[in-house]
Amino acid sequence: MRKGDFYVVEYYIYDAPFNEIVSRERLRLPNPSPAVPFYRYSLPLPEDVHSIAASLDAHKEFKKVVGANCVLLDRSGSELIVLSTDEGVIKRSTLLSDMHIRALRNKVRLIAMKEEAAKQLEVSKQLAVAYREEFQVREDLIGLAIGAHGINIQQARKVPGVTAVELDEETFTFRVFGESQEAVRKARGYLEFTEGSMEVPRALVG
Repeated sequence: MRKGDFYVVEYYIYDAPFNEIVSRERLRLPNPSPAVPFYRYSLPLPEDVHSIAASLDAHKEFKKVVGANCVLLDRSGSELIVLSTDEGVIKRSTLLSDMHIRALRNKVRLIAMKEEAAKQLEVSKQLAVAYREEFQVREDLIGLAIGAHGINIQQARKVPGVTAVELDEETFTFRVFGESQEAVRKARGYLEFTEGSMEVPRALVG
């Protein structure tokens, strides 16, 4: 409907009709181009990769390889959504999805290894500044030093102030670390075995 330079425009939003009066300047000729379809692919993300998959940076390489227009996470963060106007992108996403999940798992493992290495380094630093005793036990006495089921090592580790007890099984060398010299020496007492001889008066023999 037209009245002067004004037009009544009827349109639908979610199947609901709307009428609006607009000026001629706001009108344009209809676009003869057909609508461009969007294709969508949803990739479920295993729970063990959620921590790293939450960052879209983790999916940059995947997006580049498949040629997607858009890669995003759903609201729950449990699915990766691939959007594209090219159906071939969806096919490539389907083919490469398992490879992408493996890559994410490798990243998770590398991060865990890096964190563990950092922890070990911190422990090493603490041990380096601690009190320390290092001593060897003869091979034929090492069983006595360790004790049945490792009882002597367990007892040494329970000494208050002892932070670590290590045994080098190739050289039969114990290393005891602690917060004080007294604690370290007490722990050493549980582990150190030596063999000696002493003379006994003939009158006491037998």
